[in-house]
Amino acid sequence: MKKFFKIGWLLLIFTLIFISCDETNCDDCITPPEVFRMMIVDKDTGADLIDEKTYFRDSLEIFYFLNEEKKKVSFQINEFNSQESVIESENLPWISAGGDSKTFFVKLNSSDTDTLYVNVTEYLHYCCRSFPYSEVLINGKEMEMNYQGIYFLKK
Repeated sequence: MKKFFKIGWLLLIFTLIFISCDETNCDDCITPPEVFRMMIVDKDTGADLIDEKTYFRDSLEIFYFLNEEKKKVSFQINEFNSQESVIESENLPWISAGGDSKTFFVKLNSSDTDTLYVNVTEYLHYCCRSFPYSEVLINGKEMEMNYQGIYFLKK
């Protein structure tokens, strides 16, 4: 009886191992990329520049080119700590991870546009997929990020 009990447990364990590592169930385990967050700040003081005096909310635009066609990236500007404006985009990291583009343009006004490079890669570990940021550059230089995951575009 003990022998059948041990064999039964071994069969159950092997079955669970093979079922849990089945490649067809990989979509069940996914960690999406973090929302892209960015502030536009004064390079000397760190003051928020989306203040209706320097850069206006309605003039800001993020876009990329796909097959020479301009595509806008959706984003919203949210208040952080009731005083700072944070640009947030959920779909920008997905565009980068999907390979449509890793180069974006941040239009601040009619005469000021910066080049933003965001490289989000797909990482597969066993059956779990994740999408870490591997590189974020502004005008070819690494962007500074604070402990809350907010990148800084310094002007």
